[in-house]
Amino acid sequence: MSFINNAGSGSQINLLCLIYRILDKKPNQFTEDELCNYCAPNTLFSKENQRKWFKSELSFWSSPPHQLWGKDGNGKLFLDTVGTRNGSTPADVAHQLRLRLMQVSFNDILGDEDEFGSSKAMRSFAYILTQDRFVIFKDELNVSSIDNSFAENFAGYSLNNSEKSYFIEFCNFLGLTEKVSGKEHLDPTRLIKSFIPQVFSDKKELKISDFIARLSEYVPIIDSGEYNRIIRKEISEEMDVSTTLSVNLSHALKRLHEAHVLNLKTLSDDISAIRLTYPNGAVEQVSSIAYIGGE
Repeated sequence: MSFINNAGSGSQINLLCLIYRILDKKPNQFTEDELCNYCAPNTLFSKENQRKWFKSELSFWSSPPHQLWGKDGNGKLFLDTVGTRNGSTPADVAHQLRLRLMQVSFNDILGDEDEFGSSKAMRSFAYILTQDRFVIFKDELNVSSIDNSFAENFAGYSLNNSEKSYFIEFCNFLGLTEKVSGKEHLDPTRLIKSFIPQVFSDKKELKISDFIARLSEYVPIIDSGEYNRIIRKEISEEMDVSTTLSVNLSHALKRLHEAHVLNLKTLSDDISAIRLTYPNGAVEQVSSIAYIGGE
């Protein structure tokens, strides 16, 4: 069962953040049972299934390939993350979860089996990033609009009623969307920002085509990424990213430019430049991207 299902393991973001924070502060001090007793003692709950939620969350995110913690030789829990850890705020947890989830390799992202309890969520994330109708100034991403969008374009892979609201929560938590005036809209700025240092690990400036190729290797749900391409082919909305980027990715790159994280550069008469189209309809040709590294 997918982690975006409200009855499934891994679905409780609040518990995920709680466990992460404790293991960040107290590594190698608790076994699973000890941590359960520390955070969710029997006396705290009136029903046994309430205690099971904590155990379920603890177990799900300790399982490869999407694990965030593991056990030492004495069965004590410690954080097992991909990149350098800077803290244990929800933003820090979301960053580490992005890094881990985007590394997961699936045999068949469109298959009936929900591999690792994650493939349904990942294909749904990839699908929603093909739908620029949900960027700011356009449609709100909510349960009703998700229903309509899947029914129109991706009916065979629709989310059920136990998944839609949690899907939206995870879209925001993982940085695919942002809430603007109380409404959720596509904006993968936080998602891709987590991978910018890796993309520029050996060079501080890249042709935009090379930048997109590298970024999509790390984030397979965005333009040109493996899962994004599979979904676009399935819904007959394939795009030529050598000439144009999606509005949502264009918007994210522009936001990172304005935040002085990236510098979008344009060369006159550059036939290899790629067109970025923004939610307000503006268009910009970009030739290369430099990593500045600021905030």
